[in-house]
Amino acid sequence: MRSERLSICIQAGQLSWLGTRLYREYKSSDAVTPLVVDGIMLEIAGEFLRSRRSPERTAPRWLESAREAVDAHYARPLALRDLAARAGVHPVHLAREFRRRYGCSVGSYARKLRIQAACVKLANSEASIAEIALDAGFCDQAHFSRTFRLITGVSPSQYRLRQR
Repeated sequence: MRSERLSICIQAGQLSWLGTRLYREYKSSDAVTPLVVDGIMLEIAGEFLRSRRSPERTAPRWLESAREAVDAHYARPLALRDLAARAGVHPVHLAREFRRRYGCSVGSYARKLRIQAACVKLANSEASIAEIALDAGFCDQAHFSRTFRLITGVSPSQYRLRQR
């Protein structure tokens, strides 16, 4: 169940995440909602078409292993050189292949996982935002809030209110 929820942006592409944004926009309708909805729908169409392209060959096992390590330890500080050593490749090669395969850097991937885990906790627990920030691996609530707003477009408290 946890891995399904954490795959919103990553494995299923942006489609699920965009669907969440579309629903949020629908719930908070205002004068610019039609414009925002049109933009989100175009993004959804683009992501859908991108995901329908013929699949590339499967990822090498070492790359899957590195991604699985990030999945398992996203809330802890990760070093690219440690992930590369674990995978048995050079850090530059890991970084290049990770971006090519998953469409983002290792750091961006881990950050998205942190935000996704925080979204689940914000929606399903009464824990304070500061606790959720620390559990997700952020150094403090301010850093978490800035990153959360940058990725989701709303503050953690707004997100929590909208999910209830």
